[in-house]
Amino acid sequence: MATIEGETVIGCPPDVVFDFVADERNEPKSNPHMVRAEQIFEGPIGNGTRFAATIKSMGRTQEMVTEFTDYNRPMRLALTSYRSRMDIRRTVDIRT
Repeated sequence: MATIEGETVIGCPPDVVFDFVADERNEPKSNPHMVRAEQIFEGPIGNGTRFAATIKSMGRTQEMVTEFTDYNRPMRLALTSYRSRMDIRRTVDIRT
């Protein structure tokens, strides 16, 4: 299993950053590979929320479903993205 770590400094309050990151519908704004992202069921975003997305890589599109597995606003978000060839687990920790 590969592990990738990184850090980004954003000059906004933690709750604002968390809410933006936790709404996967925002990802196409900053990720050129994300063609679309939509919440599967309406309601507040939280643990168990799922999003359907289409990504484009090397000229091909692929469907993906992302599910939040740990939603601890405004400090921690963990999720799993399910693609046809792999599952990707990500954790976002917001620090002040």
